[in-house]
Amino acid sequence: MNRVYPAYYEDFRCIADRCEDTCCAGWEIDIDDATYEAYMKVDGEMGDRLRTSIRTYENEEEPCDSYEAHGFILTDDLRCPFLDERNLCDIYKALGEDALCEVCTNTPRNYLEYHVNTGEKGENDAELYSEISISASCPEAARLIYRSPEKMRFICRKAKPGEIAMTVSEEGVMNASRAEVGKGVMPTSSEEADKAEALMEEAELGAFLYRVRGEAIELLQDRTIDLSVRIRRFLRHAEVVQEAINTWESEGEELPETVSFTDGTGSDGEDSAGATSDGVPPDDVVGAGDRYRHFLIRMGTFSGLASIGDRWAKKMELLYESFVGEDTEEDSDTPEDINAKDTEPANNKFSALYNKVSDNLIKYLTEENRLYEYEHLLVYYAFLLLNRSIDDYDYLGKAKLVILSYLMNRDMDAGVFLQKGLLTKEDREENAAIYAREVEHAEENLADLAEEILFERAFDVDGLVAIV
Repeated sequence: MNRVYPAYYEDFRCIADRCEDTCCAGWEIDIDDATYEAYMKVDGEMGDRLRTSIRTYENEEEPCDSYEAHGFILTDDLRCPFLDERNLCDIYKALGEDALCEVCTNTPRNYLEYHVNTGEKGENDAELYSEISISASCPEAARLIYRSPEKMRFICRKAKPGEIAMTVSEEGVMNASRAEVGKGVMPTSSEEADKAEALMEEAELGAFLYRVRGEAIELLQDRTIDLSVRIRRFLRHAEVVQEAINTWESEGEELPETVSFTDGTGSDGEDSAGATSDGVPPDDVVGAGDRYRHFLIRMGTFSGLASIGDRWAKKMELLYESFVGEDTEEDSDTPEDINAKDTEPANNKFSALYNKVSDNLIKYLTEENRLYEYEHLLVYYAFLLLNRSIDDYDYLGKAKLVILSYLMNRDMDAGVFLQKGLLTKEDREENAAIYAREVEHAEENLADLAEEILFERAFDVDGLVAIV
């Protein structure tokens, strides 16, 4: 097994009660079955507390992102019942670290596991890759992500003795038969043969995704060109990656070692999408040259997400008040209404203000030698999201979410910049944490965003290329 993670992960340590936030409040805390059974056997006062502080989920009443059968009964202010006044864990203090459930042990880490074919061409040699990152929703993680102007580095190493895979799926990932298949041992039964075929398909796609994500990150980190051009190239690259995946899935063609793409340098000054030489589509494409309208569309999408805590709602309110001119508490507009607001004369001044503040923010960060923070933001989400297409084959959708995450973070920064006249590193880290908490930790929100990305024309590659 190989471990893959950003280099800063090795420096991460939970700072516990010294943290300005807590992972143990604001959302449901599920308990895995093994930990639940262990809790039911605890004696004494702590055992009594555990048994009265856990509930069994009723499937029809619970959110769709509940993976376990049990969870803690949160307090009225949505805190874990075992979180004390200093934001320390009573379970940890009484029973030790090994007594924590999987969610509490792993948070704020994100995990992804998939197989990669590491053999020569034509050979089957599947290895498990276990990727780990730390979510920017954790303030300490955000500080690590943005602390250094150096390019973000990633480490791939063989697992050390004692390190094991984080998950074992019902389909048998890394069970004995599939592990043997990964070493080239042919299965005996029909069922095992099907599993072996599925494994090798996963490994083939996994190897391709690992390669092309590396290419994508290199594009984002190419500091010889403007950040906006890097983003356009990233999106054009993602289009070609998706085409290769589609052809591999539908026609059985081999996935290429690398992909070639055009960013708009044809002899006639236009690429196949009609883009000019800088990759910008003509004005008849939705969103072309109209950053403010695209901002309104994004606001209609992201402000409609289920809110985790009140900090996200406050950030959306600040953006509405700053650049739309309305108080969200009194605003009952649908996303379609919001999308059309830029046709109203009263919004002309907000359009000019939004564009001016957004431009001045980039100039400010450039003068402060901090534009690398947006590069880090893009690379962070590229590493986190792109290879999750191993499950649904939707690489392009993940790439679009990378860019939308950048745009929404930039919008949140613009609201602060307008309000304060500057943007401190602490402001950047706080906005990154608020956004990550809202988007990364709610399956419902991720599903809603995936649907919007699929059907909203402004979120097509041409629409995004036009406004970055």
